[in-house]
Amino acid sequence: MWEYIDQTIFQISLIADTVAIIVCPIVAHKKGRSAVGWFFGGLFLGTIGLIIICCLEPKNVIKHTNNNTNGGYNPRNTDMYNKLFKKEEPKINQWKCPNCGTINSDDDDYCKKCLDKRNN
Repeated sequence: MWEYIDQTIFQISLIADTVAIIVCPIVAHKKGRSAVGWFFGGLFLGTIGLIIICCLEPKNVIKHTNNNTNGGYNPRNTDMYNKLFKKEEPKINQWKCPNCGTINSDDDDYCKKCLDKRNN
């Protein structure tokens, strides 16, 4: 009797591992992961590998944080854009040159960049 149970368990595990070897690369490919790598994951890990790949998040899905058409990426929110193109507004005790737009200290009577006289 025990031989029959051992043989049945072996057959079930062999079928489950074969399914894992076939299904792991298919699921991995659909989730944007390496199909070849997950073939070997299914080969060596069996049904545990199948459970792991089913629980992993897709690799190539972009999470949308806002309604931009380009997947949430806004080039105007980068540091480089802000350094190059964002216009700085004068703070307290500062004034903005009407000629060149440079922010100057309130103590300065002339612009640091274009030497234009401050208009009061």
